[in-house]
Amino acid sequence: MRGSSPIGRAPLACLAAAALLAASGAGAQAASVSLRCAGRGPRNSDSAGTVLCAGSPAKGRTLAGVVKDDAGRPVAARLTVTYSRWDPAPGGGFYVRPRATKTITAAADGSFAVKDNPATKESIRVDVVADAALGVSGSAFAQAEISRRLIVRLAKLGGGVVRFTVSGTRARPIKVWVLDSSGYPLSGIKPKKIDGRGQATFNLASVPAGYRLTYYVDAGDSLNDLFWYQSRVPFRR
Repeated sequence: MRGSSPIGRAPLACLAAAALLAASGAGAQAASVSLRCAGRGPRNSDSAGTVLCAGSPAKGRTLAGVVKDDAGRPVAARLTVTYSRWDPAPGGGFYVRPRATKTITAAADGSFAVKDNPATKESIRVDVVADAALGVSGSAFAQAEISRRLIVRLAKLGGGVVRFTVSGTRARPIKVWVLDSSGYPLSGIKPKKIDGRGQATFNLASVPAGYRLTYYVDAGDSLNDLFWYQSRVPFRR
């Protein structure tokens, strides 16, 4: 006689419960936080998802973010913000050292903003603070880097004389290179260090008028990674 019994129903009940738990586990989410570079200015991201922003010498840069609870809804959660400076290490590389930490609270729509104006480069990490009452777990974080942007101005003074003015840092030494349109050195034109006013002047009279050239700023191996600047910028003699 085929039928069911309490012994036969138990395994079925266990299987059903296990399936229910698996389904609920698969649908579970964790809190999340995201960052982006706000306002105007260059931006990028690296392979690890770190947001990269250029900061102006006068105003720095603002990061805009959104935090969401475990169900994916914007929430007024608390966040811990850690600022870490980049210090050149002897022999190359950098020490990334925390310099300050603060706690902020997002708005009701989950939005928040973090501003920084580093002299060179700083990393910013935003961690979500766990809060069971808000339905927020505390494992989510996002990271960004803000690098001081070097501003280069070019002035043609006549007779083939060109002056470059680099602003945004007092770090020295910084060199300016003038190259051909393919990025190769020009015969007889050597790189020059900027002076105390951030200027370097070149006599390009030997280069035909209208000739396409490029330039770039070189802060040296120990400082190049600390600044944001555009390389091989084209201009005409």
